[in-house]
Amino acid sequence: AGPIVERYRNGTVLTVNVSPPDGTLQGAATLAFSDGDRASGRLTPAGVLEGPGTYSFHRGPFIRGTFRNGQLNGPATMTTRRDRTYTGRIEQGVFIGPHYKQYFSDGRTYEGGVDAAGRANGSGMYRFADGELLSGTWIHGRMSGVMTDRFPGGTAYRVQVSPPAEVLRGPATITFPNGDRASALLHDGSLNGAGSYVYAATGYRIDGTFDQGRLRGPAT
Repeated sequence: AGPIVERYRNGTVLTVNVSPPDGTLQGAATLAFSDGDRASGRLTPAGVLEGPGTYSFHRGPFIRGTFRNGQLNGPATMTTRRDRTYTGRIEQGVFIGPHYKQYFSDGRTYEGGVDAAGRANGSGMYRFADGELLSGTWIHGRMSGVMTDRFPGGTAYRVQVSPPAEVLRGPATITFPNGDRASALLHDGSLNGAGSYVYAATGYRIDGTFDQGRLRGPAT
């Protein structure tokens, strides 16, 4: 009886407090993976984790739930590094809940609803490394309805996305730091087509045609 340590070629380390001492490798166990993640639960004679346990991400939250055949599955809670706890369930290895925070290697974070495939679904917000904030509603990873994109300098885009799309496009209003507003169709990141520009200081409005974000040609 006592701790048994097995090391695998892929870098995973298995530590088991063997109980009962009957010659089989079973008992309270921890799997430490090469990427820093850790899974803890009870190891069965079949070599898989079963029953209550936890999965800890090396740079993010940890999940408490129930292992079934080596995978967390069913009702679960997720606790972030800031001690925020969310309740949901695990399906096919993905935490599904009304409020979930996901960390990306490029510095982005996503906070909001997700679907069974881990895609943004429902209300949510992306926060980018440079401070940009994109919020609104997603349908299985595609933006839908009114989306708001705010930039660190104070410029904000409000876009009506329909049908659902992976990029911001549709009727839009851009509000600049000085309060001026430009409205037209957003496409490929800039305003195009018939639209207007309103000066906040005077209320003066110019109607015309946008081309690559600039008013060109006849205007009133």
